[in-house]
Amino acid sequence: MSKGKTFIIGSLVGGLIGSVAALLFAPKAGKELRTDIAQQCNAVADKTKDLALNVSQKTTDIAKEVGTTATDWYGRTKEAVAQAACEVKSWKERTTGAHAEVAATQEKDLEESN
Repeated sequence: MSKGKTFIIGSLVGGLIGSVAALLFAPKAGKELRTDIAQQCNAVADKTKDLALNVSQKTTDIAKEVGTTATDWYGRTKEAVAQAACEVKSWKERTTGAHAEVAATQEKDLEESN
């Protein structure tokens, strides 16, 4: 579990326990106390829903950003590989052409010497 998630859960549980303890030790009638506890539970539930929605939205945003970055890196890598392949092919063609020219010259020299 991440530190942030653990902290949030701890804060919510601590807040709930603190609220219930404060209500239980307050001098109130039973019905009024139950009403206050129900209201506090509803408030915590609402905060939890808001927090979950916020975390969900941030997670979605991060996932989109990661996807965009990965796609960008894929494109850059593909371009670099294609460029390297073209350079190797060009070098090979130049080298092969030079070798063929040398071989032709050697063959011509050999024919002339005979």
